[in-house]
Parts: sequence; structure tokens; C-alpha cells
Amino acid sequence: MEDKKDALISRTISMLLDNGFSVADMRGQFSASFDIIARRDLERYVLKVLYNIDTLKPTTAYELAKVAKFLRSTATIVGEKAGGGLLEDGVIYYRHGIPISSLETFRDYINGERPYIYSGPGGFYVKINGEALREMRMKMSLSIGYLSHYLGVSRRSISLYESGSSATIDIFLKLQEIIKGDLVDHQDLFKILPEELPEEEKVQDIYVQMLLDILERIGLDTRPAYRMPFDVLARDEDVISLIASILSEDTENTKIQLMKRISDVLEEDAFLISKRSTTRENINGCPVVNLVDLERITEKDELLRMLEKRAR
Repeated sequence: MEDKKDALISRTISMLLDNGFSVADMRGQFSASFDIIARRDLERYVLKVLYNIDTLKPTTAYELAKVAKFLRSTATIVGEKAGGGLLEDGVIYYRHGIPISSLETFRDYINGERPYIYSGPGGFYVKINGEALREMRMKMSLSIGYLSHYLGVSRRSISLYESGSSATIDIFLKLQEIIKGDLVDHQDLFKILPEELPEEEKVQDIYVQMLLDILERIGLDTRPAYRMPFDVLARDEDVISLIASILSEDTENTKIQLMKRISDVLEEDAFLISKRSTTRENINGCPVVNLVDLERITEKDELLRMLEKRAR
């Protein structure tokens, strides 16, 4: 299974590179929540790759959504199987609120072809543009009763469709037979994620909690990060996104390299926090800030200027 997953990750990375993305390959490195970070101009993705999407755990889905939100990216999963069958191309699946697709569907999506069919309990569905349906029905002088009889559904169902409810793919195709027009609600199925994240459990590491408190004091929203190559995520309401990690004697060089790679791909700031006084201003291009110096900072712009200076 791992060999199949690794092969799928390699194919996904190759596809992204072929389509002009900068990519950070994270597989097997500290993170169980995501495997790939990718950016192309304003498009930013945090991707998890699973051979069988039914193996996705709720905790992994939550961490994936959290990282994507704080890094102003789209969270998605590329998969190959669900249950005993292959994922259908052109269909979006959901597990624990995360959009999932086949590699082919994701390739089409980044090239401008948005899928409009999604998998739900009992089959495949299409979200109807209710206003367009109502306008075209009235323009064609079709009554709700006539449509309900033609489709084999209740009048209530027609009213729900005209209110924007989803229809099964079979009903949608029947609607298209009689109403020759675009009835799809073209919302981006890859970006249907909860805006609010649940509260975190109490942070056990006192240095991580200190870092969270300082960043919140200077006006940043923060979250701890688990099973990732960094300890803290931070952002403001405008444009700032940060990742940070507490530097210790056993901090692996690979961890720092991965943080720098994420920073380079997304063009966001990453930095290391030293618990003790140090003269080092960066490690492998990743800025180092003493905890004491950080505590003296009073505003986020001051922090950004410090990071820019020490990254040189």
C-alpha cells in the first residue's frame, strides 16, 4: 500500500511541476497531515495523498484544514480508491469535510475545468442554480406540476431545486433534457471548507505556548502545529502568514530545511526561536530570533523587519 501511495505522490508532484507549480515534497518528513505544498502564482495548495481515501482520519483532516487556512491555501486530497472501487474522474468526494479527487480530476481543475458533480450518501449529486432553473422554467411556461411529473419527483422537490438544493445526477440529466440551459451552481467544490476551526487542546510545551502568546499579543491569530516540521502557525486578517519552530539542541537539520522549503515555495516567512541567547541570525537561510528579543517586540511589522534582515 505504501509503495502505491508513494507512486501516487510522485505522479502528483510530476503533474504539478509539468503545470508550472513550485513544489515542496514533504512525504515521510515529520508530517502526517500533508505530503505536498504547491504554488503557481496566486494558486496555493496543501495536499495529502492517499491511495484509499477511506483511511483518512478525522485528526489528519483537521490538521490539513488548519494548515491550509493559516497558509491561505486550498486543502485537498488526491486519491485513487474509495472502498473497493476507483475514484470516478470528474467527481469530488468528501471525507471529514475535505475535498478529494482523482489525480486526473485535480489536473483538470488546475487547468480551469471545475468539476460540478460530487459524491454523497446514495450516489452522485449536482448543486442546482435555483434562480436559473426558475427563470428558464417560467420562460418556457412550464409549471412546477409538469416538471414534477416529468422528473418523477414531488412538487416539493422542484421547489427545493429552485431554492438551490442539489439533485441526483439522474434528475439533473433529465432536467437538462427538457431545459436547454446551464443549471449548474458553479461554486468551487474544492473550496467548500469550514471557515471556523474548533478550539485546540491545551498546549503542553511551555515554549510553544509562550510563542503563541507573544504572536497573539502583536496582533496575529495563532494555532499550534502537531506532527509537522514546525510548531506554530500564525496569520493576520490581511496578508501575513508565518510558520515558526522552537530551536533546541536536537532540532534536526532536515526539519529546518523543510521549513525553509515551505517558506520559499509559498513566499511566506518561516523562523526559528532560540530559547537561549545566540549570535546566530539564521540557519540555512532560516532566521533565528532569541525568545528574549521576541518578547520585546511590540508590533508585527517590527517582527517582519527583523526576519527580513536576518534572512540575508
